[in-house]
Amino acid sequence: MITVQSAYVTQTKCDVGRLVRDSSRAGIRFLPDSRAGGNRFCYNYLMAFSVSLLKLAVSETAGSLLRFPYWWYTEGLSRMVRVLRDGLVFRYRSYAIGLWAKNILVPMYGQYDITGRLVSFFMRFVILVWRCAAFAVEALFNVVLVVLWIAMPVLSLVMLLEPLTRPFIG
Repeated sequence: MITVQSAYVTQTKCDVGRLVRDSSRAGIRFLPDSRAGGNRFCYNYLMAFSVSLLKLAVSETAGSLLRFPYWWYTEGLSRMVRVLRDGLVFRYRSYAIGLWAKNILVPMYGQYDITGRLVSFFMRFVILVWRCAAFAVEALFNVVLVVLWIAMPVLSLVMLLEPLTRPFIG
């Protein structure tokens, strides 16, 4: 908690209510100045408020930079995997691969003769193969996305530091 008391400045006007609300969020407690009246406030109040906001911004930024790798590889990765898994479950259900496999020997359109059964089997087999191939491509794409998610911070750091190390390499 920062406590501020300072000299009175008559030329500056401000919304004191907003200043006090914002300062309470930043951890500043203003002491009343008996010479300040109405909507006037002390210059040092504003300066202390600005400095404390700058300290808060720097500490939050540094904290975020330090927490980022932990979040990226734990919670972020688990969210990414969960979203991709849910997408694959949705695709599996929308492709109805299990239903097509279950009904592969059932003749289409009630054609129970040998020709109807053969045409139905081959049509369903081709459709089932294409749906399985599409599902496999989507699953492979999701695996690539997870690998990229894992590698992205390291690759970004390497790309950021590479120009800095170039003069030393030769």
